Amino acid sequence: MKKLFLYVFVIVMLLLSLTGCSNKKMTEDKNTFFYLGQSNSWLVTYSITKVESTYYDSLSIQYIYDDNSSIEKNQKIGPIEYQLNGNSMKTESSSPQELQGVGNFHTGSIMNADAFKITFDKEINLSLQWQDNNENIKLKRQD
Repeated sequence: MKKLFLYVFVIVMLLLSLTGCSNKKMTEDKNTFFYLGQSNSWLVTYSITKVESTYYDSLSIQYIYDDNSSIEKNQKIGPIEYQLNGNSMKTESSSPQELQGVGNFHTGSIMNADAFKITFDKEINLSLQWQDNNENIKLKRQD
């Protein structure tokens, strides 16, 4: 009976150790990266995911209102222009972009992963222009 218990124990420990190794590999092969950044005026999220041979990215820019009663200021905020820069990528608005809803802008794109080499930097920079304002926001990768 003790030998049977010992064999079961050894097998369970072996399976646990193998599972631990495969989880580490899954972390190293991560296919989705999230970036977050905030300034006094803006909240920004950016994500990029690799699915097979395609990158899908999504950028969301949200104006931060002082209080709920100032949401009607939407017309005074926009339009905006943006430029997102990393070591291996750059994307920017092709023209001024109007804000939607409660002062937000969202865009996404797809890219051929075979044509682009993306390094998933620890930080990327977003430059925003609106009215006579210009603001740079550091987006930090969430690990």
